[in-house]
Amino acid sequence: MRIPPDGRTEHDRTRHCCEPLDVPSWVREADLSLLTTREREVLVALGDCLPSTAIADSCCITERTVKKHIAGIFLKLEISSRAEAAVIATCRKRELWANSGLADTGLLGRGMTPSGE
Repeated sequence: MRIPPDGRTEHDRTRHCCEPLDVPSWVREADLSLLTTREREVLVALGDCLPSTAIADSCCITERTVKKHIAGIFLKLEISSRAEAAVIATCRKRELWANSGLADTGLLGRGMTPSGE
């Protein structure tokens, strides 16, 4: 890669890929305080695009219970798809972890971390 005389690359001039995303209002307005701790766990897992079976395994609950939690999340957050849930979970993951007991649930030991690593 050739560096121009001013030392700035094309990437430095445009910076579009490094700017924060414009978060839609419906994501910011989703009231996460309505969710139970378990629903928050499930929402974080939805943000990681995990299928219901994997969520059930990581939370030590049945797949049917996971589906009930997902239905509760949809109702409380007024959303209608796993994709919408994933957007909320991804954009507000730090808030989900900071305002709940997720760190105490043992999920950290199963590969789920606040930073998404």
